[in-house]
Amino acid sequence: MATESVPGGSPILVLALGDVRSGDDGIGPALLADLAERYRYAVGSSNSSSEGDAGEVLATAAFLGDLPYCCYVIGVEPGASGTGAGFSKAVQRSLHEALARAQNVVDRLLAELSEPGKA
Repeated sequence: MATESVPGGSPILVLALGDVRSGDDGIGPALLADLAERYRYAVGSSNSSSEGDAGEVLATAAFLGDLPYCCYVIGVEPGASGTGAGFSKAVQRSLHEALARAQNVVDRLLAELSEPGKA
């Protein structure tokens, strides 16, 4: 998700959903960790729960009056759910493409923010 620049806040928010303890459902936090390695100012935190989804998060933000002006969704369809470590082969194959797409979005937003009058 991208958010407008707020004094003391960040102009870009990357929100990753998923439960790292539930196999393929942990793809969101794994992608966030990979993004945090690439971007100097990226910070990740995880309070994972299987409850809730992106729609609920956006609905809550809208209710609170804090809905971003722009939102990008990058999803990976889980192949296997349930307790356990590691991703299914299908999700492992999708990880690189999802990371590349997320990096592309963040790079474009950073480029826009570096233009005069955008920050």
